[in-house]
Order: sequence, then C-alpha cells, then structure tokens
Amino acid sequence: MRLQNYLRESLGMNIEVKKVSECSKKELQNFFKLVDFEKQAFTNVATIKSKGSYLAFCHIDGTLAGVSSLKKPFRVKDVFTEAGIPEMINKVKYEIGWSVTLPEHRGKRINYLLHKELFEVAEGDVFGTVRDNNVSSLALVKKLGMEQVGEPFEGLGNYNILTFIYRR
Repeated sequence: MRLQNYLRESLGMNIEVKKVSECSKKELQNFFKLVDFEKQAFTNVATIKSKGSYLAFCHIDGTLAGVSSLKKPFRVKDVFTEAGIPEMINKVKYEIGWSVTLPEHRGKRINYLLHKELFEVAEGDVFGTVRDNNVSSLALVKKLGMEQVGEPFEGLGNYNILTFIYRR
C-alpha cells in the first residue's frame, strides 16, 4: 500500500473507479478514445455503457494516462469451453479488459494500480485472457495474484490464449 501511495504522490497520479452508470458522457467518450487509441478493442461508447460494470481512470497531472474496466463477461462461455473448463462458466462475475496506457506513461505501474483498484470493488471472481506472447501482461496478471486456469487455446493469430482468474 505504501508503494501505491508513493507512486501516486510522486507522479501526480489520480486514480478513480466509477460504476458505468455514474460516468458522465464526457468520461465515457474519453475512456473510449483511449481504448480506441490502441485499436485493441472492437467497441464503442454504447458497448462500454451496456457491457461495462466499472471503469477505472488514471490521470497524471490532469491528463488521462490509462484506463481499465470490469466488464460483464459476455464471452465467458467461449473462453471457458475453449480452455477446457466449462464448469467455470457461471462462476465468474466480471471480465477485466479495455486496459490501455498511453505510451509515454508506460512503465509507471498504471495498469497494476488500476487493476488493484478494480479488484477492490469487484463483488465476485474476475477472469481475463492474455496472449501467451504478451510478456508484460503475463507479468501483470501474475503480480496481481491471478491464477492461470484451464488449457491454452489457439488465438486468431500466431499465439495461444491463456485464461486467468482473480478469486474474491
């Protein structure tokens, strides 16, 4: 906890977690702009409103530097079936995702801090998937105490998908 406070204070960092229903239109648009920056998610503001449960924002000196979310698990059946653990389908409440940090703010543990804050508000287990070639995300889920479950399964490219659970 002291490290988290130190990082926040030394970097001028402000982290805020909100229920999607409590976010302003501008906050939703800013969240989407940052997610869309990476072209990593096929989403839009309407999807964020309908599938998101909690959104986390990290501002550094007034600039939105990173975001993440807890989403309603809308692809959980496919993931857990592919991973060979269909018995887990109804055991998770959230999926972690839509996590992006601007390049100039990477290496400041923003994703770690955003995820820790999101896990604090989660009222149930959280799952996430990581490409087996994504070294930084693999290190993050391990640092967060997420447990790998099931078997790796083939992704859409030249990689496998690994499934992780954070148990509340």
